[in-house]
This record gives sequence, C-alpha cells and structure tokens, in this order.
Amino acid sequence: MRVLMIAPCPFFILRGKPIRVLNNITGVAMLGHDVDVVTYAQGEPIEPALPEALRETVAKRVTLHRISDRFAVKSTSKVGFSPKKIGNAWNLYRKAMSMAKSGNYDLLYCHDVDAALIGLRIKKRTGLPMLYDMHGSFRELMANIHGPAGKLSPVFGFFEKRFYRGADVVLANWPHLVPVAREFAGNDDKVVLVQDKPPLGLLRQLERPQRNTRWKDAQGIDKMLLYTGNFAAYQRVDILLGMMKVLQTRGLAATLVLAGNGYEASEAQARSMGLDESTVRFVGPKYGEELYQLLMNADIALSARVTENYPPMKVITYLMARLPTLATDLPSHRMMVEHDQTGLLCPPDAGAFADQAIRWFSDEPLRRHFASQLDEAAERYTFQKLLDELGDGFSRLPNQSADASPSPELSPAT
Repeated sequence: MRVLMIAPCPFFILRGKPIRVLNNITGVAMLGHDVDVVTYAQGEPIEPALPEALRETVAKRVTLHRISDRFAVKSTSKVGFSPKKIGNAWNLYRKAMSMAKSGNYDLLYCHDVDAALIGLRIKKRTGLPMLYDMHGSFRELMANIHGPAGKLSPVFGFFEKRFYRGADVVLANWPHLVPVAREFAGNDDKVVLVQDKPPLGLLRQLERPQRNTRWKDAQGIDKMLLYTGNFAAYQRVDILLGMMKVLQTRGLAATLVLAGNGYEASEAQARSMGLDESTVRFVGPKYGEELYQLLMNADIALSARVTENYPPMKVITYLMARLPTLATDLPSHRMMVEHDQTGLLCPPDAGAFADQAIRWFSDEPLRRHFASQLDEAAERYTFQKLLDELGDGFSRLPNQSADASPSPELSPAT
C-alpha cells in the first residue's frame, strides 16, 4: 500500500506528537507499506532517532516532503491556534492535495486535529480512504485551554464528530478515548487503540531491561528516586522537593535525581529549602543511553503532575523500565498505574508522597510483589504490540484484510 501521510508538526524533534508520528511511521513501514510524509520545514533527520536495525528499511520506505519555512514556528510547545499554524496548515493542504492528485496513493493518513481538517477536504476531492490518528481528544485539549464550559465547546464537539465520522478508521492513542471516539463515530468497528509508546530507540532497550547500580554507585547514591520531564508548573515539582524535605527530617537518606530542561527555578527553590546535591540533584536533559542508565539505576520513579485528562508519557517509560511509579491519585495516572500493584498513588501533598516513599523502601514483600506486576504491565507497550495495533487498524480499512505482518528484515526480534 502507498500511504500519503500528513504530519502537522516540526519533525523530527523529541516531543510528544513527533514521537508518535515517528513510531507509527516506522510501524507502518514495517508492515510493508511505503509512506510519503508531508510535514513542517522544521525538524531533524529521523534516522538518528531510530534503532540502528530499523534505519535501512525505514529510509527505503519513508520519504519526507517538507513545506515552505515561511510560517516556521519558534515555539514547538504552544498549543491551540495561531496565525503561523494556520499558514502552515494551508501549505500542508496545498502540498498534500497536489501529491494526492498526481500520485498513485491508496490511503490518506492524518495525524491530529490539523491534519484531520486537511484530510477531510482531500478525501472529498479525491475519494481516498482516510485514517485519522488521534493525538488526544479535541474537546479535552480545548477544555484544558479554555475550560470545560467554554463558549466554544459546542464548536469543538462539532469538529470532533466530523473527524470521527469522516474517517474510515480512527486510531485512538489512549484507552479512555476509545469509547469517546466510538460514540461520535457511530461505528465501533472503525475505532482501534494504538497506544502511545516511548521513543523507539529507548523502547527497544526497555524491552530487555538490565538493572544495575553503576551510575548511582559512581555518584555516591544509595536510595534513588527519579523524575524525568519538564519543569512546568503543572508538573508540581515543588511537591517532590517538599517530599525530600520531609524525608530528610524523618531520617530517610535518599537522593532525588531530576532529569530535564528548564530546571533552574526548581534548583533555586531546592537550595533555598536547604536541600543540597546529596538530597536533590538536577542532571539536565538525558536521552538515549544516558536516560536508560538513569532508569536502570533508580529505585522508584515520580510524577506529581496535576492535569487530569492526559496521561504523562514518562509513566509509560517508567513501566517499561519496571520501575514502580509514585504519583498523584488522578485519572491521568490511574489509566496506567494500579495502586499497590504497579505504583503508589496519593494526594498531591508532600507529606503523602513522603509516607508512600518510606513505605516503599521499608516494605520488602511489597517490592517483590511489584516485580511480577510490572513485567505484565510492560507488555502493553512493546514494539510488537505497536505492530499488532497498527496492523489491526489497517485491516479495518476498506478492501483490506487482517493478514498484515512485518517485513522479514524488520522482525521485532532485531
């Protein structure tokens, strides 16, 4: 099958949307399909972000077609509409439409809301079947920006229904969105779960994790708590710092290691609280092998974020690393973490986090119980699972069968 894909984002950069785009492009290529990707002018080459064993075949099957940089966006993290995004959407439409009319394509594959709007127009003009790859619910995203009772809520719902009903297949990225999409689509069979996964390079390593203590031994750390991600206000890193202050006063000698960009304000706060590097250590952004080693050395991982709708990608990484997650007890975490089975959930309070951390380090039977549960949970996020889910989605397209299988040279065992 020849696929025309629209990816409305800087590609590739190491952020949520581009990660899903690259993972799913790779999966589609592995299922034996050729993919032309229409995307932003911004972005790095994709090869370095792929496991070495996959690069040759992905390079053979995937071609990037970049639009003009006239409306290049400076910030890759802003959500919502902007004049530059509208300009980029117009350029994506023009390029994709030209290719759809002149190329011999079998499928239009659209990532996220921007591409769905473009894709519906191209589908109407060309008759190509359309696959809509969700990157979350449009209504949920807009509710996070404008509030759930915002005046534009009916408008968001109208567009969301159009995406689901107009597409031939919908790929939902989180389990809680499957019933939402099915309700709007009016057809349960067209909606398939293709769960978000960690970046492929890290994912392949985490499928065969090798725990060790080399990094923390070299740093003089005994008990290690790990946070990865950004330091935005909603991540509530202040709760984690407060937890370490409580642990310090209660006599538990442990070190919180925080990896990510933009930590300066949090570091200043930690030092003002009397938390030195032996208790709280900021190590900057870590990727690839360096991030893998942090995950393999940690005893427990942390997420104190307070957004309710969108599950944090970091928790999937923690689960794949077989790390228990200590997190705020909110729907966004309960989608992935089961209390007393794969993690410990508690209120967004420094004292509550400290209580659960002390419980974890002092309860050996609990730690043994978690080991088998985490092995089972990690199976939901493997590379093979990605292939199975994508294959299921492609089998539901018009005139397709369910016998898609990976190319021999791209066996998941490589």
